Amino acid sequence: MAGAEVYDTQEVDGEIRHYIKEPIERATVTGVIDWHRRFDHMQQHLGQHLLSATFDDVYGYKTIGFHLGKETVTIDLDIPSLQNEEMVHVERAVNSIVFENRNVETRFVTNDQLHHYPLRKAPTVNEQIRLVIVSEYDYNGCGGTHPLTTSEVGIIKLLKTEKVRKSVRLHFVCGLRAVQRWNIENNKMEEQFTELRRVNEFRSNQLEQAHEQLHHYEVGECGWDAFGY
Repeated sequence: MAGAEVYDTQEVDGEIRHYIKEPIERATVTGVIDWHRRFDHMQQHLGQHLLSATFDDVYGYKTIGFHLGKETVTIDLDIPSLQNEEMVHVERAVNSIVFENRNVETRFVTNDQLHHYPLRKAPTVNEQIRLVIVSEYDYNGCGGTHPLTTSEVGIIKLLKTEKVRKSVRLHFVCGLRAVQRWNIENNKMEEQFTELRRVNEFRSNQLEQAHEQLHHYEVGECGWDAFGY
């Protein structure tokens, strides 16, 4: 069955518009979700919720920005710097939450009901407020897609940080992205090891040749007279 890839979706004046690269000559179409892409986004998005909550719980560091990129995900922490020991500690703590397989629930509430929930920040809307709740851990207003349990995030791997004005931008990956990242890094290490071994073998051969040349030189300089003949 022929299809057309949707490369962008926007809401314009209350209308949902899907943009495709080539026109289609049909009055009625059926939309199909790219499940691999959707599930990847679900893993990254819930991973961000858990990571931000853990930084808040452990160190009191607030998340002030979030971006889901094609390769990595970032959060901006409202702190001037982040120590490596803090990253290691938070990575261990947040993955513990992932492995506990906690339920993830979405719930629509009214503005008057918000006081029943320990929200980390106030919602940005006053109507149709959608909460994403990680059982006994995190309560957040969010309209994104998330898996049904924390274990579906797979694993959360922190990668690196960079300074962005007065905050710290932390790069990380979740789930299948973490596996792919590990494979990439592992391949790089194997390539570096192979190159290092090649260089060592080359230098070892050079050293052996130098020893042989030195031996021939010494024999030539000393001659047979050195042995009393």
